[in-house]
Amino acid sequence: MLVYSLLVAGSFSLGSIVANEIAPSAINAIRFSMATVLMGIVAFAGPGIRRCHFRAPWRYLVLGGLLASYFLNDV
Repeated sequence: MLVYSLLVAGSFSLGSIVANEIAPSAINAIRFSMATVLMGIVAFAGPGIRRCHFRAPWRYLVLGGLLASYFLNDV
Protein backbone atom coordinates (compact mmCIF):
# COMPACT_ATOMS: atom_id res chain seq x y z
CA MET A 1 0.00 0.00 0.00
CA LEU A 2 2.88 2.32 0.75
CA VAL A 3 4.49 1.65 -2.63
CA TYR A 4 1.20 2.37 -4.37
CA SER A 5 0.87 5.66 -2.47
CA LEU A 6 4.42 6.62 -3.43
CA LEU A 7 3.74 5.84 -7.10
CA VAL A 8 0.61 7.96 -7.14
CA ALA A 9 2.28 10.86 -5.30
CA GLY A 10 5.34 10.63 -7.54
CA SER A 11 3.22 10.72 -10.66
CA PHE A 12 1.92 14.18 -9.74
CA SER A 13 5.44 15.53 -9.21
CA LEU A 14 6.75 13.97 -12.40
CA GLY A 15 3.66 15.09 -14.31
CA SER A 16 4.11 18.71 -13.32
CA ILE A 17 7.73 18.64 -14.48
CA VAL A 18 7.02 16.92 -17.80
CA ALA A 19 3.72 18.62 -18.66
CA ASN A 20 5.33 21.70 -20.18
CA GLU A 21 7.88 19.69 -22.19
CA ILE A 22 5.69 17.11 -23.95
CA ALA A 23 2.58 17.60 -26.08
CA PRO A 24 -0.65 16.25 -24.53
CA SER A 25 -1.30 13.98 -27.51
CA ALA A 26 2.13 12.37 -27.06
CA ILE A 27 1.43 11.70 -23.38
CA ASN A 28 -1.94 10.15 -24.26
CA ALA A 29 -0.33 8.01 -26.95
CA ILE A 30 2.14 6.68 -24.38
CA ARG A 31 -0.68 6.04 -21.89
CA PHE A 32 -2.75 4.14 -24.45
CA SER A 33 0.28 2.11 -25.56
CA MET A 34 1.10 1.14 -21.98
CA ALA A 35 -2.55 0.26 -21.30
CA THR A 36 -2.68 -1.87 -24.46
CA VAL A 37 0.38 -3.86 -23.44
CA LEU A 38 -0.86 -4.27 -19.86
CA MET A 39 -4.34 -5.39 -20.93
CA GLY A 40 -2.82 -7.81 -23.43
CA ILE A 41 -0.73 -9.37 -20.68
CA VAL A 42 -3.75 -9.61 -18.39
CA ALA A 43 -5.90 -11.12 -21.16
CA PHE A 44 -3.38 -13.81 -22.06
CA ALA A 45 -2.27 -14.56 -18.48
CA GLY A 46 -5.82 -14.65 -17.12
CA PRO A 47 -8.70 -16.64 -18.55
CA GLY A 48 -7.39 -16.11 -22.07
CA ILE A 49 -9.01 -14.99 -25.26
CA ARG A 50 -11.75 -17.28 -26.50
CA ARG A 51 -12.89 -17.88 -30.05
CA CYS A 52 -16.20 -16.09 -29.39
CA HIS A 53 -14.30 -12.82 -28.84
CA PHE A 54 -13.35 -12.79 -32.52
CA ARG A 55 -16.91 -13.05 -33.90
CA ALA A 56 -17.34 -9.29 -34.31
CA PRO A 57 -13.90 -7.66 -34.20
CA TRP A 58 -15.27 -4.39 -35.61
CA ARG A 59 -16.77 -3.55 -32.21
CA TYR A 60 -13.28 -3.26 -30.68
CA LEU A 61 -12.23 -0.88 -33.44
CA VAL A 62 -15.34 1.26 -32.88
CA LEU A 63 -14.79 1.38 -29.13
CA GLY A 64 -11.08 2.15 -29.53
CA GLY A 65 -11.82 4.85 -32.10
CA LEU A 66 -14.37 6.52 -29.83
CA LEU A 67 -11.97 6.54 -26.91
CA ALA A 68 -9.10 7.82 -29.06
CA SER A 69 -11.25 10.62 -30.51
CA TYR A 70 -12.31 11.63 -27.00
CA PHE A 71 -8.79 11.73 -25.56
CA LEU A 72 -7.06 13.04 -28.68
CA ASN A 73 -9.59 15.71 -29.58
CA ASP A 74 -6.90 18.28 -30.43
CA VAL A 75 -5.70 16.37 -33.49
